[in-house]
Amino acid sequence: LRKAPFVVAERASAAGVPITLLSGAVDAAALPELSRVYSGCFALPAGPMTLAECIAGADALVAERAEQIARVWAARTP
Repeated sequence: LRKAPFVVAERASAAGVPITLLSGAVDAAALPELSRVYSGCFALPAGPMTLAECIAGADALVAERAEQIARVWAARTP
């Protein structure tokens, strides 16, 4: 069973629309399959964190990764 974000990413990729994954974690073993449809894959924590730490810092984690993604996209734009 495939999750909705992956199905949306597959359809977007087929239409030539780049998609970036922002996830609680990214399994390195899944990167070959994820890279087939996602332009980039980012995990919220930059390093090891407990679930409690991730939940407590969710606002900051999302803001930090979103800024990183925006910078990558801005650097690609001529």
